[in-house]
Amino acid sequence: MIKAGVPTTPGYLGEDQSDSRLHSEADRIGYPVFIKAVAGGGGKRMRKVEGSEDFIAALASCRREAKASFGDDRVLLEIYGDFWRSRVNNVIGVVSLIVNALPDKF
Repeated sequence: MIKAGVPTTPGYLGEDQSDSRLHSEADRIGYPVFIKAVAGGGGKRMRKVEGSEDFIAALASCRREAKASFGDDRVLLEIYGDFWRSRVNNVIGVVSLIVNALPDKF
């Protein structure tokens, strides 16, 4: 999807799964971040991390649970919070303007 230019959630889904690389990527993305199991789904085995000082412990916990649940301890990182809330509000606002303008056109 990224190669096709489709907008995606800012984050990291790379081959380098070392603690140091994931930690530096989380610092780059900005906190809070989600650590998610690559093989997971439906919100299982994900952690919200509020700050850099909590990252390594949350990563270890997420990896343990992902390995136990899915047989795969790989993770991805995603930004959390107001970033997407503001985009959703923008979309709702545009749709609301369009819907409210439609009756005037008919």
